[in-house]
Amino acid sequence: MKKKAEEDYTKLKKTLAFKRTIMNNFKKGIIFEVSTELEARIAQRAGACGVLLNDPVGDSVKRMPDPQFVKTVADCVALPVITRVRIGHKAEAQIMEMSGANVIEESKELSVEDDNDVFIDKHDLSVPCLCWAKDLVEVVNAIHSGAPAVIIGHDDDINSGGNAVDIVGNLEAIRDEREEIRSNRAKRAALNASDPSSADKIKKLDEEITDKVEKFPHLKDELIKVCSMKEFPILFFAHGFKASPADIALMIYHGFDSIIIVGDDVFSKNANPLKYATSLIKAIANYSKPAVLMDISDDMGRGVY
Repeated sequence: MKKKAEEDYTKLKKTLAFKRTIMNNFKKGIIFEVSTELEARIAQRAGACGVLLNDPVGDSVKRMPDPQFVKTVADCVALPVITRVRIGHKAEAQIMEMSGANVIEESKELSVEDDNDVFIDKHDLSVPCLCWAKDLVEVVNAIHSGAPAVIIGHDDDINSGGNAVDIVGNLEAIRDEREEIRSNRAKRAALNASDPSSADKIKKLDEEITDKVEKFPHLKDELIKVCSMKEFPILFFAHGFKASPADIALMIYHGFDSIIIVGDDVFSKNANPLKYATSLIKAIANYSKPAVLMDISDDMGRGVY
């Protein structure tokens, strides 16, 4: 009986619904990139919802972090630990899963960006995975691969230094793409397929879908399905900008579910990292209160810039 219960739980952990439940814990929260145990502790004291590990001992080829570093950070904080793996590198993902990572980021930061990048099939992993996406088809590709959340970054620089307004623009563009397809599918449904005069219109509307998924033709049906839903079946995380309380407020206002902050911005470039991190987190709950945001933004400890 006990063995069957364990097997059932193992199967449950691999379901997308279970992984989405886990990712819901990051909603309206901030994840801080950390490179040391101390930084992880500061993030926890500030009220972070998770930490993303930057391995302090890397080589010229960026890879997953050292499993021992993952275990060390997991032991020192009571926060979910997120680790990066190279895009398409399932072996790294499996190692991170075994090392105790709670979430895996399949990151284009760790590989040369390629139009032919293929995501890891995440359905066999017990931990949820984050993917990067810059347009609607990449979001659908992430959903298809089993990701419960995607990261929306800056077009030119997915590491850091991006403009928060551009990142918001990327999310709005994805939503606009979806609404355009939804509208076109409604127009197609209203046409009479048996009427010869409708043939050209139907063909044109179908070609628009085919053109969207030119590089990923297997996603055609899933793209149509996602566009028919009232809401996206995936969470959106923002990443890749110099963070301020105003930027955090902007992200939440425009519907991002969670925010990942580049660690250097908080820890190595600030006179008072705890105060700065706490200020950013306070901005989440007060994103619609300009007067409070003004107070939060005052003297955040950024004295070493």
